[in-house]
Amino acid sequence: MNTQYTSVSPKVAFEAKYKNSRLNLLLMIALTLVNIVLLFADANSMLLFSATIPYVAAITAIYNVKTAIVVTGIIVAAVLILLYLLCWLMSKKHYIWMVLATVLFTIDTIYMIYFYYASGTMADGILDIAIHAFVFYYLITGIINGRKLLNCKNEVIEGEATIEYEIQEETETSEITDNN
Repeated sequence: MNTQYTSVSPKVAFEAKYKNSRLNLLLMIALTLVNIVLLFADANSMLLFSATIPYVAAITAIYNVKTAIVVTGIIVAAVLILLYLLCWLMSKKHYIWMVLATVLFTIDTIYMIYFYYASGTMADGILDIAIHAFVFYYLITGIINGRKLLNCKNEVIEGEATIEYEIQEETETSEITDNN
């Protein structure tokens, strides 16, 4: 077994984790949009790695005949999706936008739990709640690593600090025997 060591600066590690968090935020936005498109296409499916309030607002818009409710539902869904998109775009420059996305998603999660509780379908929402927790993990990871990145930029680092990762490779030796 060969053991190799590779060094990664903390800044590079924080950047990678922050980028991953941003990509998951973008995935959540995209899947929320896909859910709304599926709703308008009258498909009977929903992707869980998404926001609940824009989806419910779209449902409200579709299944109501009152024009004011339809318009309000569409506006609420569009504004929330645009806010999440703004958070994603602006988080490239500063992590505080990940905080705003987390606040928005916290409100979304509280509403979702209330929705399942009020409708008496809490058991049906367990997977949705678990997926929301997964989204929270990425948002909070983004905040933590965004803060660490900011600290890396603000600190004067003497020398090159590195984190070492051990990479193990197994090598097999095969023996060739000649039978004469």
